[in-house]
Parts: sequence; C-alpha cells; structure tokens
Amino acid sequence: MIKYDYEIVKEDSYRLYFRHQNEDFGTALLAKRALYFTANWNENSIFEIGMTASEFTDTGEFAKFDFQIGKWEIEE
Repeated sequence: MIKYDYEIVKEDSYRLYFRHQNEDFGTALLAKRALYFTANWNENSIFEIGMTASEFTDTGEFAKFDFQIGKWEIEE
C-alpha cells in the first residue's frame, strides 16, 4: 500500500487503515485475510481503486472479486 502512496492513518492488533491524498483513490483496510477498498461515489474513484486492486492480481498471489462480471479476477 505504501508503494501506491497510501499512508497508514490507524492501526490496531488486527487491521491497518490507509488513506490516499488523492480522494479518488479512496481508503483501504488491510485485515488478516483481505484488503478492502472504499471508493467515493464517483466514476473516477471507482475506476482508480479498481485499477489499483487489479494490480495486486498480476502475480497470481491475490484475487479480486469483480462485481461487474460476477466472478474473481486472478492472473494465472
């Protein structure tokens, strides 16, 4: 997340909370088994976090659920 210019704004024993200076990149919550993004309700924000999340699937180590197509996105 730091590589993508997110900064940690809060942490506890189970989670890290991130934000990005550019509001279009939304916020993120990193938990033990998942990374959750929250977008602002605009086209740019939804696009930007979708693209960021998709980059995590490039290695095949992570998967992203794409609600538009109704299935998991993973590079094989």
